[in-house]
Amino acid sequence: MVKMFSLVRKLHLYTAFTIAAFLLMYFVTGSVIIMGETFSRKSIRETSEKQFIGNESEFAIVARLCKQFQIRGEERKKIEEKQTVYSYLRPGYRAEIIFPANEDSVVINLSQGSFGKLMNDFHRLRGFNGLAHIVWGVLYDLSCIALFLFGLSGLYLWWKIEKNKLAGGFFFLTSTAITVFTIWYLITVC
Repeated sequence: MVKMFSLVRKLHLYTAFTIAAFLLMYFVTGSVIIMGETFSRKSIRETSEKQFIGNESEFAIVARLCKQFQIRGEERKKIEEKQTVYSYLRPGYRAEIIFPANEDSVVINLSQGSFGKLMNDFHRLRGFNGLAHIVWGVLYDLSCIALFLFGLSGLYLWWKIEKNKLAGGFFFLTSTAITVFTIWYLITVC
C-alpha cells in the first residue's frame, strides 16, 4: 500500500511538471495575444518580386525559388482558375509562389511577421510540418494524458490523506459542476 501511494505521488508530481510546461507556453503566448495593442500581429517586412520563367517545369521552378529565397515551412498548393499558388507557412513567416495562368512569369511574396504574429502562430499551432508537427502532436497528446492522470492521482492522494473528506468533496464536486456547466454552455449556447 505504501509503494502504491509513493508511486501515485511521483506520478502526480511528474504529470504536474508536464502540464506546467504547456500551461507556461500557453500563458506566455496567450498574454501576447491579449495585449494586441502592445504586440502587433502585422507583418514587419513584406517583399514581392516577379521573375520570368523559361522552359523549366513548375516543380523545378518551385525548388529553385525555395533554395534562392530560403523558403521553408509547411507547403500548401492551391490550384485556381487564374493561378496556382504554393504557400509556405511556419510560425511568424509566410511565403507564396504564384504562377499566374497564361503568363511566363512567377510572383514571389515573402512576409516576416512581428513578435506578436509569431506568438499568435505558436499559440494556435500554425505552420508546423514534418517531424516538428509529429513531435508537437505527441507532446500535446502526452500533456492531455498528463492532465487526466494528474486529476486521478490527485483524487487518489486526497482520498488517502484526508480524514475529513467533506471539505475536499465539496471543492471536487463544485469544480466538476463548473466544468460540466462550461462544456454544456459552450455546446448549447455558443
